[in-house]
Amino acid sequence: MTISTLAGNGVANEDGVRIFTTVFDKNQRAQLAIFVVDKGWNDVNVQPLLKRMTARYASYASPVRIQDGDSEATDYYYYFDIGRFCIEIAIPQHGTNATVYFTTKEIHRQLRMADRTYDLFKPYLEQSGN
Repeated sequence: MTISTLAGNGVANEDGVRIFTTVFDKNQRAQLAIFVVDKGWNDVNVQPLLKRMTARYASYASPVRIQDGDSEATDYYYYFDIGRFCIEIAIPQHGTNATVYFTTKEIHRQLRMADRTYDLFKPYLEQSGN
């Protein structure tokens, strides 16, 4: 299921949210939710997004900033470890959108293996008790 908008206050009145997608398994259970957020001119929407997410999930986890020091681009990520689940905010250097993922650690592991960024997240996804 995908909901999108090009103008206004964003999807569900979340500033900058342009696309919201929910992926369901064969039993109709939600497996993955993705927000695509317009970063805005000079990333004006990124810090407010991070503040809202940090406030919303403060009782579960503090975000960890992850960045690939060997990459040419300065893409970075904020990762919230909330037990069996995790939240990632991916902020690319080049591009107009930031992407927020809500999913299980297992699905997150599969996504990061597919896009070859798994090594960045491995220390967080492989912690004992997950």
